[in-house]
Amino acid sequence: MSSLSRFAVGTIQQGADCRGAIGALYGVLAHEGIDVQRFLSQACFPCQGCGTITEQPARHLDSWLMTREVCAEIFFRGSKPADLAVVEGELRPAGALESLGFTAPASNVGHEKHGAELETLCEWLDLPVVAVIDVSQIRDCALPIRPTRVQGVLLDRVADQWAGHRWRTEFESLWGIPVLGFVENNSGGRDCLRSTACARITDHMLQMFTKRLRDNFDLPSLIRISEQRPLAVGSMTTVNSFNESTSSWRVQPLVEKGATIRIAVAYDEAFHCYFPDTLDLLEARGASICDFSPLRDETLPSDCDVVYLGCGCPERYADPLAENHCMKQALRSYIELGGRVYAEGGGLAYLCQQLVLPSGPRLPMVGALPAVAVRNTHIHAPQPTEVTLVADNWLVEAGGRLRGYMNSNWRIHPVGALSTLVKEDHLRTALVGRAGVIGSRMHLNFAAQPSFLRRFFQPVPMVGQAFG
Repeated sequence: MSSLSRFAVGTIQQGADCRGAIGALYGVLAHEGIDVQRFLSQACFPCQGCGTITEQPARHLDSWLMTREVCAEIFFRGSKPADLAVVEGELRPAGALESLGFTAPASNVGHEKHGAELETLCEWLDLPVVAVIDVSQIRDCALPIRPTRVQGVLLDRVADQWAGHRWRTEFESLWGIPVLGFVENNSGGRDCLRSTACARITDHMLQMFTKRLRDNFDLPSLIRISEQRPLAVGSMTTVNSFNESTSSWRVQPLVEKGATIRIAVAYDEAFHCYFPDTLDLLEARGASICDFSPLRDETLPSDCDVVYLGCGCPERYADPLAENHCMKQALRSYIELGGRVYAEGGGLAYLCQQLVLPSGPRLPMVGALPAVAVRNTHIHAPQPTEVTLVADNWLVEAGGRLRGYMNSNWRIHPVGALSTLVKEDHLRTALVGRAGVIGSRMHLNFAAQPSFLRRFFQPVPMVGQAFG
């Protein structure tokens, strides 16, 4: 049996932007040689694409999509190679936390209307919490109420070194827990961070935040916090169960071994947003994953059973994507011969006939779906969405329910016989299809819904589709 060092980090102040402070925290840990596996508390991608602020790609947990057992499986397996697991998200304001602690919902799945909650993950995984406090929001020296699970504090937007030490003394005296460090308000990169897309935190910006935090950081206290809740991980081959008396999990794989298939995954600057656990579980079940570049390659990988086009930012590379006629023809030929394709977000836009940018240009794309993809000018965070499936196809069965996070980057306008796969009229373009092509405006984490992941391995008739 081995214990798992872990904690959750997030702000308890509504509207506070703690990206700089959390990025600095990861920077300090990297400087100390600590290998961190970062988990996000929602299974969706940032509204402007996939950003990374640790060497390891972020993995995703979600109390709205996952059961407690599935969440534990993904958390334990994803944390195995790392020294420390950190779950990052936003906590509800302290005044809204039940009994000044975090109380999990009665059901085994998290909040039904508002998506995933970090508080529920803290309950399920017994996570101590490091709260990021923006001291510029504190009025009249009235400190926020401390939630009981918070065991450490990281202060942000501190005026200067003297103010940082004063705030440290005040929080440690009144809250009775350590202040791990503080980031000054004038730390370089603040203006860049405010004007930067939410996922585009550069190495230079992180270095500016990290340098100031490193000078006053209390690493021993953070290590004690991460290790203070022993959570033994037992045999990884037995059934999922949680022993309340010993706080131990026994976990089995989410999917059994299946048939060997070959999945071609689009991966380059234009398409790069994938859930690592989905790809891991596909491989664990028998899939061979190979990558290709719609930007640079002229052909698809040979003998592929499924082509997977993830989300990303094709609008930034619209011209080279439009000019790569060989790849567009390769995709059309593959589909005409009965090939299966799953495309999500930016991948869906790429499969449409045209891509329309806010600046006005209309660029020809693959043309596998009779639709035009229009890039929205006003982007908001992905929204939790549940749909009812109405059509059988190689990925989904009619009558089932599917959960994901709606991507607001694109509007899809049908210009021909484009089939909707969902019942809800106001979500008709959330999931669409034609022949063996399925396109989704939702971020779908198949690791959270293994029944859909298994469909990748089921044989389907080869039904071709000509393109006009």
